[in-house]
Amino acid sequence: MRFSLPEIVSLIPVDHLSYSAVRDFLEDRRRFKKKWIDLIWDEKKSLPLIEGIAYHAGVAAYWEARKSGETSPELLLAAAMGEVDFAIDRDKAHVDWKPKKIAQKDVEAWRSLGCEIIDGADSSGRKAVYAVPNAAYVQQDVRTIITQYIADPPDYAPVGTELAHTAFPFDVETKSQHIVPLKAKIDLVSVKDGVVTVVDHKLNAGDPDRDEETGELVIAAPARLQAAAYDSIIRDLLAALKIEVKEVRFVFSVMNKKTTKRTEVPVEITDRDRLAWSRLYHGAIIQMALASAVDDWRLAFLPNPFVQFGNDGWDAFLADLDEVEPGKMKKPAADAAEPFDL
Repeated sequence: MRFSLPEIVSLIPVDHLSYSAVRDFLEDRRRFKKKWIDLIWDEKKSLPLIEGIAYHAGVAAYWEARKSGETSPELLLAAAMGEVDFAIDRDKAHVDWKPKKIAQKDVEAWRSLGCEIIDGADSSGRKAVYAVPNAAYVQQDVRTIITQYIADPPDYAPVGTELAHTAFPFDVETKSQHIVPLKAKIDLVSVKDGVVTVVDHKLNAGDPDRDEETGELVIAAPARLQAAAYDSIIRDLLAALKIEVKEVRFVFSVMNKKTTKRTEVPVEITDRDRLAWSRLYHGAIIQMALASAVDDWRLAFLPNPFVQFGNDGWDAFLADLDEVEPGKMKKPAADAAEPFDL
């Protein structure tokens, strides 16, 4: 199939993409079509997801209160929990409340929250007790985490939280812009002495991974790709905010929900990371146009670093793309008149 660049753009069935949309497209194209084209969002949310949504809402509210000059820990917690409660109440009907195996000694604590207690058996056939989480459980859990966050907050000077921005991302391979806009929602932007810190909050079940030999923090491939995606439009966002920039830093603020220990993980985005994102984004656009042209959302031609590779997946991912038939990944200039092969 041969298409001109304007025809390729017209075939893209959405007016912009996002990191989440690209990930959905690579993982399950039919799910991508359902969510991002047909706009059907009927999948139940998991317990970790609703906890993460509530945590993000609370942390954002905390920083907004700090930005407005509030210093009282009690009022800061009240501001955070107001948003936590709102997020939980909004989404509780859409959560898959799966039973959790609990210890016998914890039964009364769960019951006091109004949680259903179920006597059953574990996978080995032994007697076990289960509790069905509910909104009150999530509220208590997130309140404990937020309280610890406020007691020992990171040192940021926020200029904005949950900043949504749409721009044409920069393609490091062609030194131009991609043909489809990217929309990003950035948790927090902090500015100190011209140094911009872009923060992404993460609520995890454990601490960040570390290299077994060196002990250094290890950032998994999907997280590196997310940082590279944000990096591709961050300067456009900062220009829109009229922020003068000396340096841009990226940080994953990782909260261990079990221990309430927070780790600020700096992300060094390499040129290879930026190249990986550019090629992946461009490849997704082309394959999306092809899927739209033939109306077949089962096609899957690109390697998917989200499910195929771990922490060392970047070289393998790029090597696979390097094996693509010459010219297939070459991007035409924005004003190209010649037809382009899909």
